[in-house]
This record gives sequence, structure tokens and C-alpha cells, in this order.
Amino acid sequence: MSQFATEYQPVGGYDEDEAPEHHEADVLIHVVPENGKARWNHIENLDEFFTRVYQYHQRNGFGCMLLEDLLQLIQFLFVVLFSVFLIDCVNYDVLFDNIPHNASHKTTIGESIVPLDQCAASLDPLIVVCLILLVSSFVASTP
Repeated sequence: MSQFATEYQPVGGYDEDEAPEHHEADVLIHVVPENGKARWNHIENLDEFFTRVYQYHQRNGFGCMLLEDLLQLIQFLFVVLFSVFLIDCVNYDVLFDNIPHNASHKTTIGESIVPLDQCAASLDPLIVVCLILLVSSFVASTP
């Protein structure tokens, strides 16, 4: 290592029992020039900044990012609301003909669907809690 010429000087070691002696001539102080520092000085967290720039690049710009997030929201809402509809708003006993009725009449889909006001009034509290958890997890996962 002695073959490399640098401005740095080695600091002499000392034993743990001995206190280090400070000589002003032996102290090495390196000063960073100010001209290169101003380029990124206005950004407080460079890691977060470059992560966002990378995401912007990988997701093909702001318009594509916005459209993708909007479509994910629509897809999420559709899946959740359709699942709740199928769980609570469809009377499967009528749909699968488990209730005896007039044999000459064919069951329609409209007869097996519970009206919206009755469906909303009879929502199970467990489903409401699950909906709240799903929405909060979606909001938390959105960048």
C-alpha cells in the first residue's frame, strides 16, 4: 500500500490502557469541496428520491402510473362488492329450488336476488369488519 500516493496519512495505533496523545500535526482533516455538494443538496432523502425516480421509469411515466392505480382501484372495488353481493344478496334456497313452490313456474334470477335495501340492512357485522380491513389494507398498500 505504500506505493499509492494519497493525501491521507496513517493514524498510529495505541494500546487500550494508554490514552491517545493528540498532536495537532498528526491529525488528518479532509475537507470536501463545496462545488459538487450543491447538486443534490436540496433533496433530504436521496434513497427515497431515487426509488421514486426508478418507479417512475419502470411504470412508464405519470399517466401510465395514474391509469394503472385507477384500474387497480376499480378492480379491487368490483371484486369486493361483487363478493359481498354474492354472499349476502342472493337467496340460494330460491335459486337452487330448495324451497317447494309451484312446479309449473320456472325460477328467474330476479326472484333469487334480495332487494338492495333489504340486503344492506341485513349485512352481517363480520362482513362489515372484513370490508373495513380490506379497504384499510388497500389504502395502506397504495404507494
